[in-house]
Amino acid sequence: MFVFDHLDWDDPGEHLKLLQDKINSYLGFIESGQYKQFAPGQRYHRFIIRVMCMFAPPDVVDGFVKVATAQMAPFGVSLEFQQAG
Repeated sequence: MFVFDHLDWDDPGEHLKLLQDKINSYLGFIESGQYKQFAPGQRYHRFIIRVMCMFAPPDVVDGFVKVATAQMAPFGVSLEFQQAG
C-alpha cells in the first residue's frame, strides 16, 4: 500500500498528524478485511504501508516510524518512508 505525500515539512507535528490519520485509515482497511474485496481468494499475512515523500522527512520521523511499526507489528503491518525522486 502506498501513501503519496506531497507536503513539505515546515510543521513536522501537523504533517505527522495528517500522515497518522491516513495510516490509521489504511489500518482500518486491513483490520476490517476490506482488502479482500480487491483480491478475492488471496491470503495475506504481511502488509507494508510505504509513504513516498516528495520532500526529505526530518529526523523526528525516524522515531515515529519505530513507534508506529512496533504498534502495527501484531497486525502484520510495517511502515516505511522513502523520498521520491
